[in-house]
Amino acid sequence: MPEVIELTPNNDADHLVEPPIIDSLIREDGRREWAIVFIPEDAVSPREKEQVTIAFDSADGRRIMLRVNRLEQLLGQRIDRIFHAGDGNFTFHSASGHSRELAQPHGKVDLSVRAYVELSDISMTAEIAFLGQVPSAR
Repeated sequence: MPEVIELTPNNDADHLVEPPIIDSLIREDGRREWAIVFIPEDAVSPREKEQVTIAFDSADGRRIMLRVNRLEQLLGQRIDRIFHAGDGNFTFHSASGHSRELAQPHGKVDLSVRAYVELSDISMTAEIAFLGQVPSAR
């Protein structure tokens, strides 16, 4: 029988987030696209940050929308912007002015873990889309 490993973060320093990492995600409803700045893996780019725009109606855009919808269900609010606030902390903002920090004390480890899964997928999708948009000389 496999050994069960319990996750029990005591503070923000226990959160571990590795590249690619969303630095910011902005829902551009007027342009019908996602504007994403991310911290790439070293193998993808030597730069600290890269950016990509992804149309809502593209396969990648629909995947990001699915993940953002899941985050909205987890957090109980519409999400128009996400910002990486350092370490394992992210802030989620709605157009109505509501905001929420992922690393704020909420006593729900499961919420953080589930949110990180969605954020990781969004960042990987952004990185792959970025690779598809850059010249092959990179």
